[in-house]
Amino acid sequence: QAYPSKLASYEGYFWWMPWFAAVFPTLRDQDVEPLTLSTPSTKLAHEGIYYLRWLKEAEQLLAPRMYFEIGTHAGESLKMIGCDAVCVDPHFAITTNVLMRRRNTHFFQGTSDEFFSNQAAVERLFPAGIDLAFLDGLHLYEALLRDFVNTERFANARSVFVLHDCLPFNARMAERVRRFGDESEPQGIRDFWTGDVWKIVPILAKYRPDLHISYIDCPPTGLVVCTGLDRENRTLIEHCRDIVLEFEALTLASFGPGKLWDLYPTYSGGQIVVNEQIFNKALYRTESSPIPALAPSGEREVAINPAQPT
Repeated sequence: QAYPSKLASYEGYFWWMPWFAAVFPTLRDQDVEPLTLSTPSTKLAHEGIYYLRWLKEAEQLLAPRMYFEIGTHAGESLKMIGCDAVCVDPHFAITTNVLMRRRNTHFFQGTSDEFFSNQAAVERLFPAGIDLAFLDGLHLYEALLRDFVNTERFANARSVFVLHDCLPFNARMAERVRRFGDESEPQGIRDFWTGDVWKIVPILAKYRPDLHISYIDCPPTGLVVCTGLDRENRTLIEHCRDIVLEFEALTLASFGPGKLWDLYPTYSGGQIVVNEQIFNKALYRTESSPIPALAPSGEREVAINPAQPT
């Protein structure tokens, strides 16, 4: 009747489940290694914990002061978060209480480009930067690239950026225009659609090799998690429009789903949120050091002008 939390650990909460010993055989060992998985392309399914559940568990470990999300819609992701939050969506569809016990929640109804165009207003919202970001906006790679670039201007040393819908299983799912699957696909994935936001992964692999990027095995379409963010890095800002043109014609079929899955390690979503040590090893690529402290706020780069063609 309650999620695991700092008051009820995974070990204390799930010890009675029949799968527990097999999934977490060395849970009592605080130095256990993050569990990496092979590509799920043969099974055509992510088999970890649901992505909203993972977001909640990650928030518990990170203990962020500021959460930012693009694509709030009905607020299901926002309900997973307990800290102050800033939410952006062009058409909010919230019908339930999403404020929870949060002290401050800011809702901006408009596009993410419109949100970031007011530099002064955005800086006032993020005086110490963004600790946890969930980017789940338009299913178009150029939109996600702009969202990533603009959000990274407010990153700090501990920031975790979570990108949704970037790990499709087939070419149909990754088309720019939504199309439902047919009998050639398993029934359970025929309505899955990610758009071509998966392109952000090879883009970051080529232009931002300094980032720590991880895949998380979370249904329905996986999560891509980025740490090691650097608000002073101008590579994507300076090359954004050229990058959009470079990747415009690329399709998942031509790139290869297997190649996509081989770019970064895939972690068991349930296992890496067991404790802070495993979380750090997987996502920050550290041994057992604490999650980095908040970085001081500073000067930010100017947002990419959405009025200019991309």
